[in-house]
Amino acid sequence: MRAPNILCLGCVFLPLLLFQQISAQFPRECTTVEALRSGVCCPDLSPVSGPGTDRCGSSSGRGRCDAVTADSRPHSPQYSHDGRDDREVWPLRFFNRTCHCNGNFSGHNCGTCRPGWRGAACDQRILIVRRNLLDLSTEEKNHFVRALDMAKRTIHPLFVIATRRSEEILGPDGNTPQFENISIYNYFVWTHYYSVKKTFLGAGQESFGGVDFSHEGPAFLTWHRYHLLQLERDMQEMLQEPSFSLPYWNFATGRNVCDICTDDLMGSRSNFDATLISPNSVFSQWRVVCEFVQDYDTLGTLCNSYSEPTGKYDPAVRSLHNLAHLFLNGTGGQTHLSPNDPIFVLLHTFTDAVFDEWLRRYNAGQGFSIPEIITIAVVAALLLVAVIFVGASYLIRARSKMDEANQPLLSDQYRHYAEEYERIQNPNQSVV
Repeated sequence: MRAPNILCLGCVFLPLLLFQQISAQFPRECTTVEALRSGVCCPDLSPVSGPGTDRCGSSSGRGRCDAVTADSRPHSPQYSHDGRDDREVWPLRFFNRTCHCNGNFSGHNCGTCRPGWRGAACDQRILIVRRNLLDLSTEEKNHFVRALDMAKRTIHPLFVIATRRSEEILGPDGNTPQFENISIYNYFVWTHYYSVKKTFLGAGQESFGGVDFSHEGPAFLTWHRYHLLQLERDMQEMLQEPSFSLPYWNFATGRNVCDICTDDLMGSRSNFDATLISPNSVFSQWRVVCEFVQDYDTLGTLCNSYSEPTGKYDPAVRSLHNLAHLFLNGTGGQTHLSPNDPIFVLLHTFTDAVFDEWLRRYNAGQGFSIPEIITIAVVAALLLVAVIFVGASYLIRARSKMDEANQPLLSDQYRHYAEEYERIQNPNQSVV
């Protein structure tokens, strides 16, 4: 069964984005010794009279350098290692002041626009349409595959990755920031890895993996939406193509086969090694990032390794979404490695399309309709009447009990008992 046509519009989620501005991990401009020691990541946008004269595009009203406001609410009982992880109260372990962009301006220096907007003043609306990969023309399919491969090989122009934790970010000598350049696509992989990595508890100790910052909870859909937007925006800039969009894959259409696993798309199975994809696919040359997680447990080093792809993995299946991941085998079935497989992009754009359809169908996050407002008003009125009735009943009953408490224990009509009692010769005997 083909996906409903509405999913072809599942891409138009930009107006529903829950984030007011895009915040990156480590802008290259903010990985200097000075920036890390001061905790200030507010790069100049267009300085005219020297460094620090246009922080966050302040001279043109695009933004300002502001104190970071982080979530400081206590953790749930499942996480008992407060203060041990750099992701807590993010990004205060590294920066306490960053750019706060105004209006539709965005980016680490407020130099770009929020998703869905473009133009010099970021006031021109643009809708990016995500379509089913199998509905694209041959030329469009080839363009997408080439763009992914280009992103895999193009150094990210703005961001770098940390290779050590915050305690060791300035290196052994205290003057050598521990960051590395990374490609656009591998930055996408690393961001996902960073969100799911374990909490380091010390060299030689087993790291704590009981908490996942982007899966197994309510943040799954919105976090991955942001994750895809980040890659989509980076690829648009790389291609100089503002209308470029990531397609999606409705994995139900192929039934029990991978209908996009062909050499002209995501790669078919190799005839020489059943655990690998065909060498005729461009993706067969991709190297895996972040595979050796044991280095993290023993040394505290973050993802900075590259290895040849392998397809050997067979964990338990827990959900339909995970089933699609595990069906692909290889890195696609391992949470911290899954974005290494480019099918990850197509699988999650489809999940996002379903999410978008749900939001539209139930008008989630939008204003209430007239019938809904009337229904809410009627229910609220009934509840108010019920509350008033219960309150009045309680007051009447309380007043009644108060009146009873103020009455004498024996009223006039019962005082004759005392007189009869006085006439009894033996008060210890009952009068019947």
